[in-house]
Amino acid sequence: MATLNVKLNLASRGGGTPLNINVSDILTVTNPAVGASRVSATTTGNATIIAPSVDAERFIYIRHLGLDSSGAKNTTDKLKVETGDGVHIAELRAGEFMFLPYYDGNASLLQLEASANTVQAEYAYFTRG
Repeated sequence: MATLNVKLNLASRGGGTPLNINVSDILTVTNPAVGASRVSATTTGNATIIAPSVDAERFIYIRHLGLDSSGAKNTTDKLKVETGDGVHIAELRAGEFMFLPYYDGNASLLQLEASANTVQAEYAYFTRG
């Protein structure tokens, strides 16, 4: 089995409550896994499946690259993250990312959908070992 080193740093200065959170973990992972990959999401969610239907716990990384399918700048369209049956999990704007442990108790896939036009995304997933 392999390991995945995860680090998160949340820091805030100025207006509001100061924040400084540092968390790290070493996760045990196994196959199936997909390393850093790129995909162009369309307005049809089931056309952009990033994690196939597998009855397993997975760690998912997704980032909105701020580009459309041609590589031109796209900072207006959002990237929606959905389950295979279209249930909305999250929505990312250009430059935003997410990392989450994902398992809904069934063999469920994860898909991406652009709010309009096309959106390039970077993603990876790892199966919990």
